[in-house]
Amino acid sequence: MGKEEKKVKQFEHWSQTISKILQVVSIIALAVLGFAIIAFLAEELIAIVELAARTYIADVYKTALQEIITFFLFFEFLAMAASALSHHGHLTVDFLISLGITALLRGLIAFHGEPMENLLTALAILVLIIGDIILHRFLDDSQS
Repeated sequence: MGKEEKKVKQFEHWSQTISKILQVVSIIALAVLGFAIIAFLAEELIAIVELAARTYIADVYKTALQEIITFFLFFEFLAMAASALSHHGHLTVDFLISLGITALLRGLIAFHGEPMENLLTALAILVLIIGDIILHRFLDDSQS
């Protein structure tokens, strides 16, 4: 074995070691992020319950809607962290498409913009749904 081959093997060994260390650090960071999001999620849930208990929701519906949207945002981040942890730090395309659909739907429900803006948002949702269907069709065909 020549000097160059030893250097290449040594480099490969170090790069794999560093890669494993970075992957472990990444997974630990995702877990810490998940716990932090759980804390924020609990805080938002408490705020929603307090808001509902104190006042009539119709009087402060914008505040209640904002709290609910924030709650679901934290919930989506938690789902994203859990998905990344279960897939060794990676997110699937299917999950990201679903996340995009959910975010656009939440925006469409919460913020009523101009009719053209609503139509474009609805078309974007439709495109994502069609893309998800096509993705599943090709994935199912290639796996059978």
